[in-house]
Amino acid sequence: MNRKVFCLVLAVLIAVSASYAESGENLVRGLVYKWFSLFDRNAPVAEFLHYLPSTGFKMAFPEQPISNHSEFNTWYKGILSSIKTANHEIKKLYVVKVGNIYEVEMIVLWRATTYDGKEVTFDAFQTWKVEVDRSNNLTIREYLVSDGKGFNNSTRHKLKAKREPVFGGFVTIGNHKIIENLALAGKLDFVWLEAEHTEFDPAIVQNLTIAAENEKVSAIVRVPANDFNLIKKYIGTGVQGIIVPSIKTADDARNAIDAIKYSPQGQRAAGAERGNRYLGRFSEYRKNANDEIMAILMLETKEAVDNIDEILQVPGIDVLHVGPFDLSLSYDVEMGSDKLALAIKKVELAAQKYGVPLGSAAPTMAVAREKMKKGYRFFTIPGDMELLQRGVRSYFAE
Repeated sequence: MNRKVFCLVLAVLIAVSASYAESGENLVRGLVYKWFSLFDRNAPVAEFLHYLPSTGFKMAFPEQPISNHSEFNTWYKGILSSIKTANHEIKKLYVVKVGNIYEVEMIVLWRATTYDGKEVTFDAFQTWKVEVDRSNNLTIREYLVSDGKGFNNSTRHKLKAKREPVFGGFVTIGNHKIIENLALAGKLDFVWLEAEHTEFDPAIVQNLTIAAENEKVSAIVRVPANDFNLIKKYIGTGVQGIIVPSIKTADDARNAIDAIKYSPQGQRAAGAERGNRYLGRFSEYRKNANDEIMAILMLETKEAVDNIDEILQVPGIDVLHVGPFDLSLSYDVEMGSDKLALAIKKVELAAQKYGVPLGSAAPTMAVAREKMKKGYRFFTIPGDMELLQRGVRSYFAE
């Protein structure tokens, strides 16, 4: 096969693949709208079961886990016996393809009238995983619904459910007054507790986390290393997110997720921690921890850029945070170089492909707005040390 023929065949294959992906997404979107139309007209249960495997799927409505047809049938009968009319408005709908699975995130305004005349209205945050085979058959593998009341991590809820940007203060001074004053402006969603490049041990992080809780912002810590036992100590302080530095391979990403998530997503062990109030509410904590505690992985090396597709296919990543300074050192180039820009562009395109939000430092709001156009939604403002220095310089500049 000569080069011209090879290129033509390759172009056809790429076009067919892209067309298949696009048609798959349209099929999934069609399933979503059909699913809700079935609820609105109280359809026979068989019309739902057509899209659910007989066993082995995961479905969870508020306080109602379902894993087989019998459980779904029982749940749906309960709905029919109590709800007279219902209608739904899909306010936001996102679909991204990961492997052979289409992941769906949406916010649905649900309204209903019960047989005793009560009006019920709430926003439901839903995530689906839908498989589309080569014959265009659709199978719902996972369907999770929350009414939003169970979210304790407002930063993750804002980032994942609302798809809105979140901003955090960068904390390197181990005193609760820093947290209090950063939060006082009422602009921050979280504080980044910097334990990689400071003297912050778990005891200091725990005290800062308590301060963050008092100020109603999420405490998120960057741990010193991707080490299972080390992460265990920091996650036990009650933080709502773990930032893991220097992820270079898919194995690195899996090791991080294993340390952050309980089974079946990971291998986190049970222990007497402040997060679960020393096992006093472990059952409740265990049920929500995987969804509440953010897994934020740092991309800082050329090796990570080379492995970006494999890294982003590891389940459980909430944010991929890009560290351009370390990345420039890894490439041995200046910050403004074309080579660095191309590397970062590759990461941005891959994150968009796999539906993973990007994180970045944002020295100004103007920079943050530009980065939002490229898929960034997790930002840190200048750090506490820098803000103090700026304040002094600003005073004498008047």
